[in-house]
Amino acid sequence: MLNKQIFFQIGRVAILMVLVNNAIANKIVSMVEFFSFKCAHCASVNMKLNQYVATNKIKYLDINIDPEAFNTMIMYYIAIDSGVGVEFKNTYFKAVSEGMVAYSSSTLSYVAGLVQNSAMKRLLRLPEERQKIKLKMNYAQEMLDKYKVRATPTFLINQTTLIEGEDVINSLIEAN
Repeated sequence: MLNKQIFFQIGRVAILMVLVNNAIANKIVSMVEFFSFKCAHCASVNMKLNQYVATNKIKYLDINIDPEAFNTMIMYYIAIDSGVGVEFKNTYFKAVSEGMVAYSSSTLSYVAGLVQNSAMKRLLRLPEERQKIKLKMNYAQEMLDKYKVRATPTFLINQTTLIEGEDVINSLIEAN
């Protein structure tokens, strides 16, 4: 069993080295993060990830893997469209870390109440926004079906490299 674990870790290190070398040689232009608001590793890497994506002007999409996250993700995507997506995600992770239950209506109401702005209130009423969110949710489900992600955080880099673990972001930041 130990040999299998060592082999697995060597494989992870090799993949990270390839990823970092590709990031240096070929600019990362897109990243999909598969995450969960229940995941301590996702919460841990969240701030570094936000900074890395913003600094490097990466096209970024995050997809929650939890089936019970449906209502939370609708509100999160509306928050993104109203300019408070990063604040929503940070606040949600903080609320869960302080003991609130992920994906409960009370946690969603609490977080939405803290980050809501006039744009978010307006978007909540627009039929076009509902259609836009429906398309995002359908795309997210297609990605989950295609990549069969079950561990978080997992990252899809430039639509070609799928790798899991917070070490991905740490390695990319160190290489930058």
